[in-house]
Amino acid sequence: MIRDALTIRAANLADAAILPAIERSAALLFEDVAGSEALVGRPVIDQATHARWMGESAYLVAEWRQRKRVGFLAARPGGAGALTIIELSVRRAFQRRGIGRALLERCLADARSRRIGEVWLQTDLTFPWDAAFYLSMGFEVAGPPALSSRVQLAARDDPRSASLSGRNREWMVCRLSQGADDAMIQTSTAQRA
Repeated sequence: MIRDALTIRAANLADAAILPAIERSAALLFEDVAGSEALVGRPVIDQATHARWMGESAYLVAEWRQRKRVGFLAARPGGAGALTIIELSVRRAFQRRGIGRALLERCLADARSRRIGEVWLQTDLTFPWDAAFYLSMGFEVAGPPALSSRVQLAARDDPRSASLSGRNREWMVCRLSQGADDAMIQTSTAQRA
């Protein structure tokens, strides 16, 4: 089983050197998506930025068989009671195996334990797998009025901002109230069965 070979752990500074390569590998998915080829060569978060952000952020790494780092999730504080996911990447060769889901489940569980009320992310919903994935994890599309400036601040010094600005990007939010938790856990459990 895939989960038996997978470990999700908190990232450390030594991981910062490998994270850009994971993000580049993840972007290879877009080679086969018409109109999205430019995303393959777009800038990624560099090692220095990862290292700087790790001190203030929630970073998770997925390891395959406790050796090979195959994915990561980077989330930054979005103000009181909010967390903003800046990047979720899984190496191309390891995609579609539940690793992204495992990273996101751990992020949401950690957020709940820290009593964070909302987890935000920005994605391109023109990719059908993005919408289905995040909706299945309890996220919903949040229009611009719902987006607070504190959440936008979490992405303030993202070196990729210029390369993403022309895309059809939407903000999504997962509200971590008890009712939302139960629905997300039931959905996640049913999908694994």
